[in-house]
Amino acid sequence: MGIYDHNGDSLNSAYSKSGGGLSAAYAFDGTQIFPSSAGVFLDTAIVTALPSITHTGIKQGACTDGVYIYQFSRNTASVIIYNIAEGTYTTKGLGWSVPYSHGNDMAYNPNNEHIFLAAMTEDGAVMELDHALNYVKTHYLQDLNGDSFSVWALCFDQNTRHFLADYGTLVLVYDEQFELIGSIPSARTVTGTAQGMETDGDYIYRVWSNPNKIEVASITGPYVTTITNPMTGEPEAMMYDWINDRYFMSKNSASDAFYQVQLKQQ
Repeated sequence: MGIYDHNGDSLNSAYSKSGGGLSAAYAFDGTQIFPSSAGVFLDTAIVTALPSITHTGIKQGACTDGVYIYQFSRNTASVIIYNIAEGTYTTKGLGWSVPYSHGNDMAYNPNNEHIFLAAMTEDGAVMELDHALNYVKTHYLQDLNGDSFSVWALCFDQNTRHFLADYGTLVLVYDEQFELIGSIPSARTVTGTAQGMETDGDYIYRVWSNPNKIEVASITGPYVTTITNPMTGEPEAMMYDWINDRYFMSKNSASDAFYQVQLKQQ
């Protein structure tokens, strides 16, 4: 859910009278309404493998539109298009004329059905692809000082229509044209290999490997918990299906590449 003023406009954040950021909101009867939760976060995420694939490319960032999972294959400059319901997949070559580089994370914007690929290059490049995975343009993200930085983790909040990019102890907030509009304090608690990130509108999830962990923070910034991910091998990205309220993870694997993950008690 989001927080809105009396005109119905979405607010980027909420503050107390003293100026402190609010980490929760409550209804008149005392029921917590933000952040919302289906229950208590599990100490260990429950992982169910989806039907396997046989693509042997070096898999990196991923995203979902609720029907398909899209995962970038770095050494083939292609995208795996995985049908969640059927467990089948095709691939779409992107061509080598655009420097997709590492392609460490992907984000999906349902407002234009476009997919965004974080190149993880020092110039801040994020490639925009249409829903048919044709190249549209490259955006060059800047930090709070107006400098370029390597974008390695990227997601889209469908409540606020904002892109979120990891920036160390901050999450940078961008509008749909990638103009920087703010930041969220989000201290890291895990030491390991940083992978992708995702949001469900209430929480921000960072994926780590070595060790395999999922770091959870409130959308307003405060650290919540760290979940031990039982997945073997190298996890790459977290994905949230906004339509069906499902969580998925991708893995750099030649076969069992996609998993449905239960993060909270039902």
